[in-house]
Amino acid sequence: MNWAEFSFPSPVDDIIKRASFTLEDLLDEDDVVHDIRSQKEELKEYLLKKESLTRLVQYVTQDAPSDASESVKYRYPVVAYEILISEIDKLDRELVQNEDLLGRLFKFFQNPNANPLLANLVIRVICSLMNSRLAGVLDYIKKNPQTLEDIIPFLHVASVFEFLHRLVFSVESEYEGKGTLDWLTQINFHKSLLSKFHPESAVIHPEISRLMVEILLTSGETSPLLQKVTEPESLDTLFEKIFLPNNPTGFRYGMTVISYMLRSLNPEFRGFDNISADAPTEQLPLVVQKVIQFLPKLMENVLSPPSQRMITNQLGQTVEAFGFIRVTILQCLDHFLALGYTTAINEVVSSHSDFLASAFELILQFSMNNFCHLVVGRILASIISLADDDTIIEYIKKSSLPQALIAHSNDVTPTTPHVLYAPFIFRIGFILVQRQQTLDTLNSLLNSIDGWEEFATRSIDENNKYLQPNPFGDSYDDDDTDDKTLSISDEESDDSSNDAHDYDTSQAEILLSKLEIEAAA
Repeated sequence: MNWAEFSFPSPVDDIIKRASFTLEDLLDEDDVVHDIRSQKEELKEYLLKKESLTRLVQYVTQDAPSDASESVKYRYPVVAYEILISEIDKLDRELVQNEDLLGRLFKFFQNPNANPLLANLVIRVICSLMNSRLAGVLDYIKKNPQTLEDIIPFLHVASVFEFLHRLVFSVESEYEGKGTLDWLTQINFHKSLLSKFHPESAVIHPEISRLMVEILLTSGETSPLLQKVTEPESLDTLFEKIFLPNNPTGFRYGMTVISYMLRSLNPEFRGFDNISADAPTEQLPLVVQKVIQFLPKLMENVLSPPSQRMITNQLGQTVEAFGFIRVTILQCLDHFLALGYTTAINEVVSSHSDFLASAFELILQFSMNNFCHLVVGRILASIISLADDDTIIEYIKKSSLPQALIAHSNDVTPTTPHVLYAPFIFRIGFILVQRQQTLDTLNSLLNSIDGWEEFATRSIDENNKYLQPNPFGDSYDDDDTDDKTLSISDEESDDSSNDAHDYDTSQAEILLSKLEIEAAA
């Protein structure tokens, strides 16, 4: 006896032996999936018939009538799906070689209102076919590129995201998938994604952002898809869509993509930088030029977000929520300034000094929000450190920043030791002291301000207290610096003056209060 052919009897065997039976008789049996995966020949022969395969595909691609039985509505689609992904070589070959059956799977997505539960089953069948017949599936997609346009609106379905993620990031590395990335760029797949940042596609904005960010983070410098994403036409599409009226999710997730575009330019992230720090504006990366163009709108949205929510804090006070609009814009400006392009920094200071003064006021307005304190501190630190000499002098004169730092450093008293923004006040002060020591004109200007010398000494003491070379941490390091690394005692770790070391922009959502997150949802 050949043990490979051995199997225990099941009710399915009895059905197969009948003179007459239907596919539904088999689908009603719990053992049918196990038996087909055991490759019972008589069962396999029946299910491989064209009419059987057609019915199985119909069950996963067509909604049952409203008056249909529970089995037709719910059981049969799932059991049919389990059979279709049972990894039977002949079954996979029949599905892929029969263009009508394969077409039914892909054409399911032509209906924008298609059942998302069935969408999950259909795309899983397609993914299963890619495992065994990748060349055949890719051949169909390339002959019918519209199928990707039809599938994108279903990105909120987890399996659809996994399918597109594999198509973009994994298929190219497989022998049968060579050239897929070039083909995706030729059909402007990136534009199809970016165009969906309009308000009508709000449900898929998070997934589009995830795909675009992964393209930016994982693609090599020579990747054709990465090059297309950062071309002028793509940037125009992205900025046009996110600034459409009544598009808060498009703005939020689109700005996340822009932030990562800027981050991917930083030499600390990729290890290369082909543009001089003092290059003129027209020689800067295109996304940097685009951000400069839209700075007025971005800054306006920080100071007066298009949608504002009021929340009740733990003290019972009604206050404005910081909100994700501010979070995404400030993160973007942080990455923008961290690139160190003097022309861009000078543009921010010379044309938007009023915004910088107002940005400092955000620290005071949102006195309990450490993310606000940290990222505004980083923005101001970048300007103080990297602006040219004339620009920084102009900024200090216009902004009254030193006077504001001195005034609010006195907010910390023996009776109010835990003012959350206090450490950030002193960190900004320390950066300014460092710049003062290298620029005589700035030194004279600051020393002429009442209370500056005392504040400067205090800022140096606060920084030395924790031996922190970079007071605001590294914008591009997702790891937290813990108390052990800083050699901070338990007593010191409870001190609010150490709070500046404990946060990073990657924790933005955590640092928003629970109420703010709920209000922004």
